[in-house]
Parts: sequence; C-alpha cells; structure tokens
Amino acid sequence: MRKLSLIKSKLPTSFEWALKKTSLFKIVREFAPSIIHAHDVSPSAYYAYRLNSAFKIPYVITLRGRYSSEIYDNPVADAILRNAEVLTTPSWHLNRELKEKYHIRLIPHGLDEDWFQCSKPKQPMGPLRLITVSRLLQMKNIYSVLLALKELKTCGIMFEYTIVGDGPERDRLREAVKAFDIQDQVRLLGHRGSNEIAEYFSQSDLFVLLSYPETFGRAYFEAAAQGVVPIGIIGTGAHGYFDERQGFFLDKEQDLVDQLVQILKTTDRHALRQKSMACIESAQRFKNEQVVKSYVSVLTRVGNGGGKHRLEG
Repeated sequence: MRKLSLIKSKLPTSFEWALKKTSLFKIVREFAPSIIHAHDVSPSAYYAYRLNSAFKIPYVITLRGRYSSEIYDNPVADAILRNAEVLTTPSWHLNRELKEKYHIRLIPHGLDEDWFQCSKPKQPMGPLRLITVSRLLQMKNIYSVLLALKELKTCGIMFEYTIVGDGPERDRLREAVKAFDIQDQVRLLGHRGSNEIAEYFSQSDLFVLLSYPETFGRAYFEAAAQGVVPIGIIGTGAHGYFDERQGFFLDKEQDLVDQLVQILKTTDRHALRQKSMACIESAQRFKNEQVVKSYVSVLTRVGNGGGKHRLEG
C-alpha cells in the first residue's frame, strides 16, 4: 500500500488547481499511490477529490480546526466529504458537529511513551502547584490566570505557578507578574525541551490553559499522562476527551478569572488526587501505539477495498 499525503495550505482557486494539476498528475503517475490522505477540506481534500475523479484512487480526510458553516455548509464541501472513503478528526468537538451528517472516526493525536514514564497520582501538599506549557499568545488567556493568582494571594492562599513557553505575550506577562506582586510565586521559563517539561510536570498538581479556540492541545494530554489535572475551557481543547472526572472546565461566556479563583480556593486535596488518578487511566488511550493502530486499521481496510460503507462501526 502506498499513501500520498496532501497537506493543508490556503484556500484553493480554479487558477491554483490549473497550476497544480500537471504536477499532481505527474506525482500520481510516478508514485502510484493506493490511497490519498488529505488534511482538511481546503485545499487538500479538494485536490484529492479531483485526483479521485481522474484516477479512481480512494482518499481519506483528516479534519482539524473548528466547525465553520462557511466551510462545511456548501455543496462542494459536502460532495468532497461524502466521496471520501473515511473521515477522521482529532477534535472531539468537530466530531460531535459532523457525526450526524457523516460517518466520521475520532482518532486523537498520539503521545510518545516517554510521557508515561513518570505516571503516578499526585499527592497535593503545601502550596498549589500550577503549570502552563504553551506559546505565549493572547488567545491562551494566561493573563487571566495571573489575575486569578493575584486575587488568590490577596486571600492568603499559597501557590506556585510555572509558565513554560515563549511568544509575543512574554513582555506583557512579565510586567503583569511584577505589577501584581506575585514574582515570588511565578516563574516564566521560556522555551524548554520535552525532558525538562516532563520534569516540571512531575512537580505540578494542575495544568492550566484557558485557551480558546483550541482544536486539540497536546500539552493537556502530556500533562494528564503524568497525573497533572487539566483546567481548560468548555467546548474546546481537551474538553470532551476529559470531563469533570479528570479535570476542571470553565464556561467562556462567564468571567474566567472568577471561575478559576473559585476552583483554586475550593478544590479539596483528596478530590484533586482522585482526578489525578483518573487522568492517568484516561490518558492511556492517547499512546502512540494505540493511535497508530487506529490509522493502520483505517488505511489498510481502505487500501484493500474496504470502502466507507464497510468501515461503519
């Protein structure tokens, strides 16, 4: 079985297809793929659809991002999706939006075995230990976390907060830490490698990332694999894969700072340990081995002529 992957770029136009048609036809003739694997509707699945029309090569689409009526509620996209042998997505929320209309399989991104080496339930004692691992972008809402911690300090609650990552919000966050007088409790560490991040997870109780929107958010799952309880936003990221048994999820329509303060002020340490145990158990399904098996099963059956109707269930 030979698979040709088409990767996402900008939206296609007729002129772009005319430009790409010759080179794509040449690749198909030389490479002779058994399957085309497209990533998102536009433009890669469009090209897969056109190649299927010309060469009768089955195609699979992996969908990412958020549901958008501009993308999915039009006849061209509908034809592309219905003609695909299999649709997959790592997004729990996109899967929920599309599953009534299409047969779609939920397959998450995988985690390396290394993230599970130090999997053990947390025993929260002393200050609450929080961590964020992320690009420092406004959409990540890290500033809101600092506002919550400012209020927490005023209430006399002890905490430690580690921020791992870099980005355009770095200076603003650094200034906020000083302005809120929480520099003794907050560390901004910049970019770090996986081994160092795993070590910081081993020293943390709660992974907080109030990012919106967030298709998947691999760091939620890397943290959970080591028993670090996630705090996220309802309807995005890890929510859906995890629920209130494993984490805490805030309503983006309500004040994020107030909700986070309430969680941090009232969380029972025993309940936090129970969530930590549930995280480790739930994270097992995200191991690379399990995810690879899911994709191999899909691609093998399609390559052997299984077809979408025989992939039901």
